[in-house]
Amino acid sequence: MAVMLTTEALRKLLAPAALAVTLGLLGYAAFQPHTPAASRDPHPRVAALDTTTSSPYWTLPPTANPPTGSTVPANPQVAMDTVQWAQVTYPGSCPASTGITVDQVSFAQPDPSDQLALALVQCGSGQEPAGLYAYEGAASVTNPTLLQALIPTSEDLFATDFSVQGSEITIQVMSGSPARTGACCNGLAYTLRWTWSKGEYRPAS
Repeated sequence: MAVMLTTEALRKLLAPAALAVTLGLLGYAAFQPHTPAASRDPHPRVAALDTTTSSPYWTLPPTANPPTGSTVPANPQVAMDTVQWAQVTYPGSCPASTGITVDQVSFAQPDPSDQLALALVQCGSGQEPAGLYAYEGAASVTNPTLLQALIPTSEDLFATDFSVQGSEITIQVMSGSPARTGACCNGLAYTLRWTWSKGEYRPAS
């Protein structure tokens, strides 16, 4: 036997269910975090799909490019034991016709942070005034960086070799000029010493 419901009876039957749904929606909305309109980003960034992997994760684009810089040193150096010392242009007053003869090159490390080369040269190839020079680094095999002229050739001293022990340099010289400090006359032989201190060689007492 069919049951016929009037419109009024149907409305009374559905009213409690509609009320329950409405109350449920209101309760859900009440517990959601509220973001003030003023704090919302007017230009939100768009997430980009990370296509580098097969994972379906999304990543945000970077906010700034990483800093870039050259890895090539501004002043490239070569090892001082590769310098062609016979082809170096030394300071001094040797005549162009005589040239320079390299008598000795020694390497020194007067302290842990400094590596130097010491070159003893003379004008020409005979008994001529000597020059003793200290170098730190080299821009090329013919261009070492001069640190000190310990004995310029203009001082008219003669020498054939020197010794390096730790932070000290010792050299036996012969004076060709009475004007040289410590020399009383031509042909006087004496010893010169330098000790490394504060980034340079200084005469030792």
